[in-house]
Amino acid sequence: MTSKIPLYREYHKQDVYPGNSYRRNHRDVVQLVSNYGVTSMLDYGCGKATQWHDKQYWQSWGFKPDLYDPGVPEYDTLPDKKFDAVISTDVLEHIPEEEIDGVLYWMFLHARKVIFLGIANTPAKAILPNGENAHCSVYPHSWWEKRIRECATHPIPVILKTYPHQPQKSLISDYSITKHATNDTTTNNI
Repeated sequence: MTSKIPLYREYHKQDVYPGNSYRRNHRDVVQLVSNYGVTSMLDYGCGKATQWHDKQYWQSWGFKPDLYDPGVPEYDTLPDKKFDAVISTDVLEHIPEEEIDGVLYWMFLHARKVIFLGIANTPAKAILPNGENAHCSVYPHSWWEKRIRECATHPIPVILKTYPHQPQKSLISDYSITKHATNDTTTNNI
Protein backbone atom coordinates (compact mmCIF):
# COMPACT_ATOMS: atom_id res chain seq x y z
CA MET A 1 0.00 0.00 0.00
CA THR A 2 3.07 2.18 -0.12
CA SER A 3 2.35 4.35 -3.14
CA LYS A 4 -1.15 5.34 -1.99
CA ILE A 5 -0.44 5.84 1.72
CA PRO A 6 -0.21 9.67 1.46
CA LEU A 7 -3.60 9.75 -0.32
CA TYR A 8 -5.19 7.56 2.35
CA ARG A 9 -3.69 9.63 5.17
CA GLU A 10 -5.25 12.71 3.61
CA TYR A 11 -8.54 10.90 2.98
CA HIS A 12 -8.68 9.53 6.55
CA LYS A 13 -8.73 13.11 7.87
CA GLN A 14 -12.36 13.11 6.76
CA ASP A 15 -14.88 11.03 8.65
CA VAL A 16 -14.31 7.95 6.46
CA TYR A 17 -13.16 4.34 6.83
CA PRO A 18 -14.20 3.87 10.44
CA GLY A 19 -13.98 0.07 10.14
CA ASN A 20 -17.59 -0.66 9.14
CA SER A 21 -16.67 -3.11 6.38
CA TYR A 22 -15.70 -5.65 9.01
CA ARG A 23 -19.39 -6.15 9.93
CA ARG A 24 -20.17 -8.33 6.87
CA ASN A 25 -17.25 -10.61 7.76
CA HIS A 26 -17.77 -10.99 11.50
CA ARG A 27 -19.44 -14.43 11.41
CA ASP A 28 -16.61 -15.78 9.29
CA VAL A 29 -13.99 -14.43 11.68
CA VAL A 30 -15.81 -15.82 14.74
CA GLN A 31 -15.88 -19.20 13.02
CA LEU A 32 -12.16 -19.13 12.14
CA VAL A 33 -11.24 -18.17 15.72
CA SER A 34 -13.11 -21.27 16.90
CA ASN A 35 -12.06 -23.64 14.10
CA TYR A 36 -8.36 -22.79 14.20
CA GLY A 37 -7.90 -22.14 17.93
CA VAL A 38 -6.88 -18.52 17.34
CA THR A 39 -5.59 -16.65 20.40
CA SER A 40 -3.87 -13.73 18.64
CA MET A 41 -4.91 -11.74 15.60
CA LEU A 42 -3.91 -8.78 13.46
CA ASP A 43 -6.48 -6.68 11.62
CA TYR A 44 -4.44 -5.54 8.60
CA GLY A 45 -6.08 -2.33 7.37
CA CYS A 46 -8.32 -1.70 10.38
CA GLY A 47 -9.36 1.82 9.38
CA LYS A 48 -10.19 3.90 12.43
CA ALA A 49 -10.96 0.62 14.30
CA THR A 50 -14.48 1.47 15.48
CA GLN A 51 -15.30 -2.20 14.93
CA TRP A 52 -13.00 -3.03 17.84
CA HIS A 53 -13.37 0.03 20.10
CA ASP A 54 -16.98 1.21 19.72
CA LYS A 55 -18.74 -1.94 18.54
CA GLN A 56 -16.40 -4.33 20.40
CA TYR A 57 -16.80 -7.26 18.00
CA TRP A 58 -13.81 -8.85 19.73
CA GLN A 59 -16.02 -9.78 22.69
CA SER A 60 -17.27 -12.70 20.57
CA TRP A 61 -13.96 -14.46 21.30
CA GLY A 62 -12.49 -12.58 24.26
CA PHE A 63 -9.37 -10.73 23.05
CA LYS A 64 -8.73 -7.59 21.06
CA PRO A 65 -6.76 -7.93 17.84
CA ASP A 66 -3.62 -5.95 17.13
CA LEU A 67 -4.32 -3.16 14.66
CA TYR A 68 -2.54 -1.85 11.57
CA ASP A 69 -3.56 0.80 9.07
CA PRO A 70 -0.93 2.95 7.38
CA GLY A 71 -3.47 5.73 6.78
CA VAL A 72 -4.29 6.20 10.47
CA PRO A 73 -1.44 7.66 12.57
CA GLU A 74 -2.28 5.74 15.76
CA TYR A 75 -2.17 2.39 13.87
CA ASP A 76 0.50 3.05 11.24
CA THR A 77 3.25 0.85 12.70
CA LEU A 78 3.40 -2.53 11.01
CA PRO A 79 3.94 -5.14 13.75
CA ASP A 80 7.00 -7.33 13.45
CA LYS A 81 5.67 -10.43 15.17
CA LYS A 82 3.57 -13.46 14.28
CA PHE A 83 -0.14 -13.91 14.91
CA ASP A 84 -2.35 -16.98 14.87
CA ALA A 85 -4.56 -15.15 12.35
CA VAL A 86 -4.16 -12.19 10.03
CA ILE A 87 -7.46 -10.76 8.85
CA SER A 88 -8.01 -8.07 6.27
CA THR A 89 -11.44 -6.81 5.23
CA ASP A 90 -12.00 -4.34 2.41
CA VAL A 91 -8.29 -3.56 2.07
CA LEU A 92 -6.55 -5.46 -0.74
CA GLU A 93 -8.68 -3.84 -3.44
CA HIS A 94 -7.21 -0.49 -2.30
CA ILE A 95 -3.65 -1.65 -3.03
CA PRO A 96 -2.14 -1.21 -6.51
CA GLU A 97 -1.71 -4.53 -8.31
CA GLU A 98 2.08 -4.28 -8.37
CA GLU A 99 2.15 -4.01 -4.55
CA ILE A 100 -0.27 -6.84 -3.73
CA ASP A 101 2.38 -9.59 -3.74
CA GLY A 102 4.42 -7.83 -1.04
CA VAL A 103 1.37 -7.50 1.19
CA LEU A 104 0.35 -11.14 0.69
CA TYR A 105 3.92 -12.33 1.38
CA TRP A 106 3.95 -10.31 4.61
CA MET A 107 0.65 -11.88 5.67
CA PHE A 108 1.93 -15.41 4.99
CA LEU A 109 5.12 -14.72 6.90
CA HIS A 110 3.25 -13.35 9.94
CA ALA A 111 0.26 -15.72 10.19
CA ARG A 112 0.77 -19.01 12.04
CA LYS A 113 -2.64 -20.67 11.60
CA VAL A 114 -4.94 -18.89 9.14
CA ILE A 115 -5.48 -15.80 6.96
CA PHE A 116 -8.89 -14.27 6.26
CA LEU A 117 -9.33 -11.90 3.31
CA GLY A 118 -12.59 -10.07 2.59
CA ILE A 119 -12.18 -8.28 -0.74
CA ALA A 120 -14.62 -6.05 -2.63
CA ASN A 121 -14.76 -6.75 -6.35
CA THR A 122 -16.51 -3.62 -7.59
CA PRO A 123 -15.42 0.02 -7.83
CA ALA A 124 -15.77 2.03 -4.63
CA LYS A 125 -18.12 4.92 -4.02
CA ALA A 126 -15.11 6.73 -2.56
CA ILE A 127 -12.91 8.92 -4.72
CA LEU A 128 -9.40 9.72 -3.48
CA PRO A 129 -8.11 13.32 -3.30
CA ASN A 130 -6.28 12.81 -6.64
CA GLY A 131 -9.57 11.87 -8.39
CA GLU A 132 -8.91 8.10 -8.59
CA ASN A 133 -11.39 5.49 -7.47
CA ALA A 134 -10.37 4.13 -4.05
CA HIS A 135 -10.59 0.55 -5.36
CA CYS A 136 -7.67 0.32 -7.77
CA SER A 137 -7.46 -3.51 -7.85
CA VAL A 138 -10.91 -4.76 -8.78
CA TYR A 139 -10.72 -8.41 -9.86
CA PRO A 140 -12.94 -11.50 -9.75
CA HIS A 141 -12.68 -14.19 -7.08
CA SER A 142 -10.68 -16.50 -9.39
CA TRP A 143 -8.00 -13.82 -9.92
CA TRP A 144 -7.53 -13.42 -6.17
CA GLU A 145 -7.37 -17.20 -5.65
CA LYS A 146 -4.61 -17.49 -8.24
CA ARG A 147 -2.69 -14.56 -6.79
CA ILE A 148 -2.89 -15.95 -3.25
CA ARG A 149 -1.61 -19.35 -4.42
CA GLU A 150 1.29 -17.67 -6.21
CA CYS A 151 2.28 -15.76 -3.07
CA ALA A 152 2.06 -18.62 -0.58
CA THR A 153 5.28 -19.08 1.36
CA HIS A 154 3.98 -22.09 3.29
CA PRO A 155 0.78 -24.16 3.32
CA ILE A 156 -1.46 -22.11 5.61
CA PRO A 157 -5.23 -21.98 5.00
CA VAL A 158 -6.60 -18.77 3.49
CA ILE A 159 -10.30 -18.03 3.67
CA LEU A 160 -11.10 -15.78 0.72
CA LYS A 161 -14.42 -13.98 0.53
CA THR A 162 -15.21 -11.60 -2.33
CA TYR A 163 -18.25 -9.33 -2.53
CA PRO A 164 -20.65 -7.67 -3.37
CA HIS A 165 -20.70 -8.58 -7.08
CA GLN A 166 -21.14 -12.36 -7.35
CA PRO A 167 -20.27 -13.06 -3.71
CA GLN A 168 -18.03 -16.09 -3.30
CA LYS A 169 -16.12 -17.73 -0.48
CA SER A 170 -13.42 -20.35 -0.68
CA LEU A 171 -10.85 -22.06 1.49
CA ILE A 172 -7.49 -22.08 -0.23
CA SER A 173 -5.11 -24.70 1.09
CA ASP A 174 -3.88 -26.52 -2.01
CA TYR A 175 -0.53 -24.88 -2.70
CA SER A 176 2.45 -25.71 -4.81
CA ILE A 177 4.98 -23.59 -2.98
CA THR A 178 7.30 -22.22 -5.65
CA LYS A 179 8.21 -18.79 -4.31
CA HIS A 180 10.08 -18.25 -1.09
CA ALA A 181 9.78 -14.76 0.31
CA THR A 182 11.84 -13.64 3.25
CA ASN A 183 11.11 -11.04 5.87
CA ASP A 184 13.73 -8.78 4.25
CA THR A 185 12.10 -8.88 0.83
CA THR A 186 8.62 -8.02 2.01
CA THR A 187 8.52 -5.69 4.98
CA ASN A 188 10.80 -3.20 3.27
CA ASN A 189 8.34 -3.01 0.39
CA ILE A 190 5.18 -2.45 2.41
